[in-house]
Formats: sequence, C-alpha cells, structure tokens
Amino acid sequence: MIVEVDIKQANLKNLEDYYCRVVKEIIFNQNIGSIGVVTNNYVEKRNILPVLEPDSINGRIIHIDNFGNIITNISNDDINRYNINIDNIVVEYRKNEFIKKIVKNYADVPQGYAIGRFNSIGLLEISIHCGNASQLLGLGLHDALKIWIK
Repeated sequence: MIVEVDIKQANLKNLEDYYCRVVKEIIFNQNIGSIGVVTNNYVEKRNILPVLEPDSINGRIIHIDNFGNIITNISNDDINRYNINIDNIVVEYRKNEFIKKIVKNYADVPQGYAIGRFNSIGLLEISIHCGNASQLLGLGLHDALKIWIK
C-alpha cells in the first residue's frame, strides 16, 4: 500500500512535526492512513546498475554533493566480485585521464590530489582533497566512467 501524506491534512505547523507524526503512525499505530490517502499515482525510480566486464566496470555518476564530491553507482561489492586488492584498480573518468589512488580517508593524500574512496554506504566516490572534484575534473551528473582491473 502506498499512502500520500499531506502536511496540511495532518494539521501540523512545521516539517519536523510532520515527519515525526508520519513515523509515529507507521511504527506505533500502524495507521498511516490516518494522515494520508491511499494512492496509485507515483513514479518508481530505479538506480542505474554498473556493467561488470572481465577486466573493467562501467559506471555512471549518480550524485554530486555540496562539496563537489562525485558519487558513482559502483559499489565496494562490485569490486569484491573480482577478488582483487583495491590497489589493483584505476578509475578512468575521461579518455586517458585516471585516478590511480584508492584510499580510505581524504587525509591519506596531500591537498589538491584527486582520489577514489568508498564512502560510508559503500559507493565509489571521486574527490579532491580540499577541492571540488566536479568542477576541477569537469564531471557532471550521469557522466560515464570506467574502473580498470589490473
């Protein structure tokens, strides 16, 4: 069941109260219908999956955060399927332009260096230590990239 909730219908003053009320109705009362209307009018969005090949993974940029860090659809689990060490991959973000360093933390490289790292939800992030990777590398939402397995 999908319920469309409306802040006006819930008769609440701010967004925080609204979300708390929705969560309360779902968890404690199991009665989300009391502050919403059942609907079939929704759009289902699906993530674009990376393409795994014998010696590479083709992915896309799915998000750019407020700091210019680039989030891809390539996960740590995708890399683990190759049963290799993280040092054996390079990220090609544009023809013949590579990021060769996959690190755990930004501080693992000097300021200004481009890095790859797996973020807290396990997705490959391309960043520049103390810089805006999207602007400096000229990458945008939905751009393609490739991970090469050495």
